[in-house]
Amino acid sequence: MSGETGITELLGAGAAYGYGLIAVIVLTLIFKYAFTSGIARYTISQGRHIFDGLREIPGPKNWEVIFIMFIYLMETIAFGGIALVAAAMLTGLMPGLPTREVVAVFGVVLIVFLLWKDSYERFEHILTIMGCVLIFGILYSLFAIDLPNSGEVVHGFACILEHQSLITIMALMGAVGSGLNLLLYSVWLHEKIGDRHGESYFRAHMRSVNLNLVLVFIIVGIFAFAFIAMGYAGLHGHGADHHSLEEILGGILHILDDLPYGASVFLITGFFTLFGATMSGMDGRARAIAAILRSTTTVGLDEKTLYRIILLAFAAIMLCVVFFGHPVDVIHHVAAAASIMFAVLGFLIIYLDSRLPAYARGSSRWLAVMGIGSIGFLGVALLQEEMYLTFGIPLLERLAVLGCVLYFLLKTNLVQRAIAGYLTPVDTAMVVVIFSLFSIYGTVRGIPFGDVIINFRDLGPVIAGLLGGPIAGLLTGLIGGAYRYSLGGWTALACFAGTVAAGLIAGYFSNRWGAFTYLRFISLGILVEAVHLLILVPLLTYPAPTAEVIEVIRMVYLPMTVTNTLGLIFFLMMIRNQDAAGPFRALDPAGSLRRTVQHLKAGSFTWSETGGVVILIGLALAFLVSAVSDQERITIGIVLFEHIAVIGFVAFLLAQTGLFRRLALGRPVTQDILWMATIFGLVSVYGTMSDVQIGEFIVTFRDLGPLLAGLLGGPAAGLLAGLLGGTYALFFDDSTTIASGITPLIAGLLAGYLSRRWRGRQTYLRLIFLGGLAACFSVFVLAPSAGGFLEIAGTMLIPMILANAVGLVVFFAILRDRGIETVLNAGSPSPAGETPPPPEGVQDL
Repeated sequence: MSGETGITELLGAGAAYGYGLIAVIVLTLIFKYAFTSGIARYTISQGRHIFDGLREIPGPKNWEVIFIMFIYLMETIAFGGIALVAAAMLTGLMPGLPTREVVAVFGVVLIVFLLWKDSYERFEHILTIMGCVLIFGILYSLFAIDLPNSGEVVHGFACILEHQSLITIMALMGAVGSGLNLLLYSVWLHEKIGDRHGESYFRAHMRSVNLNLVLVFIIVGIFAFAFIAMGYAGLHGHGADHHSLEEILGGILHILDDLPYGASVFLITGFFTLFGATMSGMDGRARAIAAILRSTTTVGLDEKTLYRIILLAFAAIMLCVVFFGHPVDVIHHVAAAASIMFAVLGFLIIYLDSRLPAYARGSSRWLAVMGIGSIGFLGVALLQEEMYLTFGIPLLERLAVLGCVLYFLLKTNLVQRAIAGYLTPVDTAMVVVIFSLFSIYGTVRGIPFGDVIINFRDLGPVIAGLLGGPIAGLLTGLIGGAYRYSLGGWTALACFAGTVAAGLIAGYFSNRWGAFTYLRFISLGILVEAVHLLILVPLLTYPAPTAEVIEVIRMVYLPMTVTNTLGLIFFLMMIRNQDAAGPFRALDPAGSLRRTVQHLKAGSFTWSETGGVVILIGLALAFLVSAVSDQERITIGIVLFEHIAVIGFVAFLLAQTGLFRRLALGRPVTQDILWMATIFGLVSVYGTMSDVQIGEFIVTFRDLGPLLAGLLGGPAAGLLAGLLGGTYALFFDDSTTIASGITPLIAGLLAGYLSRRWRGRQTYLRLIFLGGLAACFSVFVLAPSAGGFLEIAGTMLIPMILANAVGLVVFFAILRDRGIETVLNAGSPSPAGETPPPPEGVQDL
């Protein structure tokens, strides 16, 4: 993978920044050494590969499957771009060949053919030859390059950390020294050691592993330096400020002409390197996903057949990229996304290491490198807001809204009857209404991405088709598509037809599938968007210019496929967690209203149980009534609902852990307080990032995180969460003042104090009172710096009260609904004086 990274990332980094990013490369390799060492220690001590270990991480059932498959889906998209670059190098070597797209297609087909027999020996021999070609080709090419003097290299350690270089830095962090292929090291190591694992073999194996990794990353560092030097030599001095990969390669080939056959050697080296990287990437990921699916699902296929199906799916994704993607941009941004994944996986590896036997745990130095490295990877990602915050956070919000809808549906027997195939006409009508609204929401709340809007309109009809069959999918598609058609535009007819087709396709497969699986849902997501964008858009937008049609497809196909596929995966995750969601209840709104009225007449209405629901409905109705004549308020209401959905999703995830159990029992430990401060401090950061403009003022709900931390963990957790949220607001948000950074601290301390006074009895009325009190405190603190109390109170007070109060009520409603009484009962001592184990589905954090 070192050569693939060099050609696709390091040449451009060297051309743009010279040796200014050498420090990034060195620090990245140090972190990845520690990362891989942690994986190796887990594998050798436990006798299992890291994918088994990730299944032990707390959270919803099989969440790690979703996470890993998402990573591999993203990287497979990048391999499509790599195949296209490899084809470009081959056509540069032999100009008589067809276009690079045709050559890339032949290359992908050849890779599938070579891997079809599933022969590891053949695979190993091919990769060995390509590795030798890489080493020889790069060393030979260096004879034509003027290497830098020591002063230039030292200057390179003064890292260029400018805003425009952040995306390049992220790409280097994710790709140099290999990307998330490093997870596969555990698989190979597991096969090598066999049964020779545990304490008696640990020292000998780790001695060999450490030597292996030191040599590997030193060699990678040398190659990285070589590619930086070639990129610098190829473009600097040629008067190019903005250069494409073709321009960079052209400059390098010009320099290599001074060597005998220098240009040809470099092109051959590049082709074989990229071809080998693509081949190894497809093989490793197909093996990993096949093993994961067989261990977590009831797939009725043998491993070899499943491996081949995954290979074909990967090939289809790559071919779509070949024809409809910008290859270099795709590779660049996927490599940058990998840096975020490394940050997340770094924290997970630290968690797994803490659960190892004492002899196998990492040293304090290892822990420091992993912690600082993971925080650094995540910090650089947060700085690069254009790509990851403005797209990633809205995507999270949309998925949270979907999760909110599904969560309340799963509390009924509607989904159970749908999966069993026994929907009544009334059930079908409800499915159509609910997911038609979600389809319209997917149009209204599309995510800006470059010059286009990435919508997830098709997701509503697809889920309706999966639950209710072709009729439900068709009706939902007609309603969602009709709304899109009413908006007009030259793609209106194609978008209408695509939305209808999505529901029909999903309904067809729903009737044919015996069970829902992740692989089937991923395939469905890819197929639906392929029909929509690759077939219907070209056919139904005639006589629009062909170039304009292709450009739109290039820009939206990949992000829309990823977005809708993620939604389907999330949908399946929610279904598979329904067993932990408590018993099914009939969907009977009329009956619920009748019982509520009876409680009110009889005087037996308890605000701590059902009163909060009535209050929520009343607040929602009041807000909707006031918004009928005000488009701005409607938008604010939708945004508020999205934010509350995220809070509810956090509650849903928290309820899956042992942390929730200890909080419910009132026995948190110091580690729990720190977890609370971290989790809800990040919620406060999210509240700052997702602010809402109302008139001249910006309304946030950064106080909600510290409020939740204080209620759950006491004053210390509330203070620490407020400190994290307030620090971010002060240093990273230009729109905030010192007063804005103080309000989260006040909110956290206030909630912690009242939590002690209430002694865990957080009724809905108390939560609403706390939300309103915190909002009033914020207004008093902010008023002197924002232009007067009356003005700020009239604009910001009600939205802040709504955000705090509704967020608190929804959070605790979901915690209670997830079985807080069950947890309390489980924690009661048994007759023998022993505490029984936690209920199924509750894991330790």
